[in-house]
Amino acid sequence: MLFGADEIVCPAKKDLSSLPCRRVKILSRTKIACYFAVFDKVALANLGHKISDQTVGHILKAHGIEPAPERKRQTTWKTFLKAHWDVLGAIDFTTVEVWTKGRLVTFYLLFVMELKTRRVHFAGCTPSPHEDWMKQVARELTNFEDGFLNDKRYLLMDRDAKFCDAFREMLRGEGVEPVRLPPKSPNLNSYIERFMRTIKDEAHFPQVRH
Repeated sequence: MLFGADEIVCPAKKDLSSLPCRRVKILSRTKIACYFAVFDKVALANLGHKISDQTVGHILKAHGIEPAPERKRQTTWKTFLKAHWDVLGAIDFTTVEVWTKGRLVTFYLLFVMELKTRRVHFAGCTPSPHEDWMKQVARELTNFEDGFLNDKRYLLMDRDAKFCDAFREMLRGEGVEPVRLPPKSPNLNSYIERFMRTIKDEAHFPQVRH
């Protein structure tokens, strides 16, 4: 099936919900390869569709995605979020102080957010978020039955050392790509940062006595 560039001058002229058009969109969104992908036309050819470069460009543009040769140089963070909105999650820690026998202990609370719906999952709390604990969190988040990240492909996180190599590797092994943000860039993970600020400003955890 051949879709020529002159057949898709605008969305109204060609149905962008057709199978090849949907596959262009899916192929472009299923790799963080927003930055690393090769030409979408080659991937479509492997699926049995002949399609021109210009047609691919029109389809991607209509869905807010830059054509592959331009993504690495020109894709903005806003464009990346828009292109992967349905499969994006975010994760972050906050803390609460607890009085135990003889001393004050800091507990780390871990939250995960589904960006599309702003749905928040409490992943657990511990005074010591070491590697084994983080690996257990990864197992629970990607559990095939009810894991919170089951339908997610990317998980935004800061460069906190608690998000250790083993944690990130376990996520990758289950098809969730950790996206580590640049240092001191909370604006790139603004939705969960705003949620954390709301907890601190409005809920205002008191010091808990145990």
